[in-house]
Amino acid sequence: MTVFLLLLCLLACAGMRTSAAQADSAGGEGAEAEWTVMIYLCGTDLESKHGFATYNLEEMAKIVPQPTVNSLLNAVYDQNLEETDSGSQVRVVLETGGCAAWQAEETLGMQISSEALQRWSFTPVDPMDETAPSPFMLEEELPLASMGDPGTLADFIRWSAEHYPARKYGLVLWDHGGGSLTGVFLDELFENDIMYLNELGTALEGGGVHFETVILDACLMANLETAVMLAPHAEYMVASEEESSGYGSAFGEWLRELYLNPACGGREFGYHFCNVTQQKYADMGDEQARELMTFSVIDLSKIDALQACFDEAFTFFGRAYENYPILLSMINSVLENAEHFGSGKTRMVDIGSILYQNSSAELFPREFRSRMLKALSDAVVYSICGDSRTGAHGLSFCYAANVTPKDLDIYAANCKSAPYLAYLDAISDWEAPQGILEETHELPELADMPQYRFETEVKIRDGLPVVAVNLENYPNMGSRLNYEFYRYDEAGGNYVRLGIKPCWIDYFEEDGGYMGLGTEGLENWPAIEGETLCDVEFLGDYEGTDLYSIPLLIDGEQANLRCGFIAEPERSYRVYGLWSGYDANTGMPNRNVLSLSAFSGREYQLCYPVFAESEEDDGRFSENSGVLSMYRSMEIEEIPLPPGEYAVRYVLTDLFGRKMPQEMIHVTWDGTTFQTQLP
Repeated sequence: MTVFLLLLCLLACAGMRTSAAQADSAGGEGAEAEWTVMIYLCGTDLESKHGFATYNLEEMAKIVPQPTVNSLLNAVYDQNLEETDSGSQVRVVLETGGCAAWQAEETLGMQISSEALQRWSFTPVDPMDETAPSPFMLEEELPLASMGDPGTLADFIRWSAEHYPARKYGLVLWDHGGGSLTGVFLDELFENDIMYLNELGTALEGGGVHFETVILDACLMANLETAVMLAPHAEYMVASEEESSGYGSAFGEWLRELYLNPACGGREFGYHFCNVTQQKYADMGDEQARELMTFSVIDLSKIDALQACFDEAFTFFGRAYENYPILLSMINSVLENAEHFGSGKTRMVDIGSILYQNSSAELFPREFRSRMLKALSDAVVYSICGDSRTGAHGLSFCYAANVTPKDLDIYAANCKSAPYLAYLDAISDWEAPQGILEETHELPELADMPQYRFETEVKIRDGLPVVAVNLENYPNMGSRLNYEFYRYDEAGGNYVRLGIKPCWIDYFEEDGGYMGLGTEGLENWPAIEGETLCDVEFLGDYEGTDLYSIPLLIDGEQANLRCGFIAEPERSYRVYGLWSGYDANTGMPNRNVLSLSAFSGREYQLCYPVFAESEEDDGRFSENSGVLSMYRSMEIEEIPLPPGEYAVRYVLTDLFGRKMPQEMIHVTWDGTTFQTQLP
């Protein structure tokens, strides 16, 4: 029996009750408290579709008032503990908004409006007292405004500090996170308005409060850029490098600890936050969330030293780019082999996993590497990670070498490293603001660097198409080669994709260089339940497991199965759960992979992207798998490829992250052999 249940049983026996007057006084305004915790709860689709915000509010509602606990302890242990009111030392206020439909009324009686911003106070009440008021009290209602607007957050901070003064302040930011390429929040009432990192800094400046701790209960926010932005406004930051579960952190447990130990500081509080959240998912039996979990506690007073080392590293990278192509190829190989977060699209790279690679010792001067490792360990005072994220060291950064100029404009406002931005200016089509280039050495444009040019040619080997890369002027392959596989859909009259997979790479001197041989084994392809071929999109390689996403349509909405593939000791696939992927307009990753048990028995269709000749048509789907049934446990296995017309297209990504699609190659499969027709 848990401690909580034991207390409830004792409470029932003792017939103790906490009065409504006690509850009112605990959460009300008054003298300066030890802590005031401000929770900025942007519900968005996480709440409207899944009720995740309500789940966290329900966790809070289970907290037992401290006077009740002390009374029980006095009775059980014959002690004389003061029946102090923990609410007078810790005050909790919330702002709700950004959501089309809230689900808290049924279980909590909270009538959260989707047509206004609302401010609430929270006070623990006796869960056995049927006459006790709700622990959540509506304090103020404001006209609807975007929670992605920095002014909205700044106003909430000012209001909270004015009405609930404290010696220490905590801020919890709850919603989606997109890493340092974008920021936090997606207000679904205002066209998914995002608060970019620089806007978050503006909000905190406008709020006028210096926080003991800022918690980002969102995906991908434990990064250097966010820490640098927060440093002037807080002592500690707590966040996750990886995508977070929709069920959020352990709200009831970390808040309960604050009530029990209000004298604690941000560092101690961060320790407890990480530990109880890790325990939460172990108790839930959520294997996927537990394996991928990362949380870290960052001492923001140590961030400047780490930022200085980061600037020094990219000054070094810039020199290698300009003068030593072979060395730059080695550097990019280290970056590609480092731990990545966000399934590749957000390009978040763990800083520590760069430094701890064996080859990094050959790239960096010993003194510099030692200094940067010390700066990292000084900044990351505590971290946790699941079994599938052992390469996480607490802080990442955005390796933005392959994003659009528009996204780089946003990132330039979020990133404070002039040497890094000058490097991105040189290797991409983006032009950095002149002010940035004036702060550091301006590098030559990639188009003016002949040592980085190379040619490709499609050939046939053993009946299948391969692509040869001419390395005559190229220092090292330093790149990735994937292939897209398509089948011809006679009904639609077009090619639909069956997947994107990484190639095996080999070197053939007689054919002019490296060649992609990834199409070996095309005679078998992954299928759901051993029957229906599926589109498997390669997302990344994590410690020997290839991570894939499989698009489908369920309940009229686009979603994805997320699965892993292990080649050895035998080829096998493992389905982790249902994942909503990335928002098409904002690029924000979904916060969670949902258990299949929640969708058991529902009908769905597999989806296949239609081959796009232009970017405008990219992303269209043709739902033609037929109707299938979702099971609690699903299997993916490879089956013989049916005879028919197919196509292969290679996509080369060079060491700067530039994608270079080759021409589509048509192949015919008769069930025994392939016949290839080159363009």
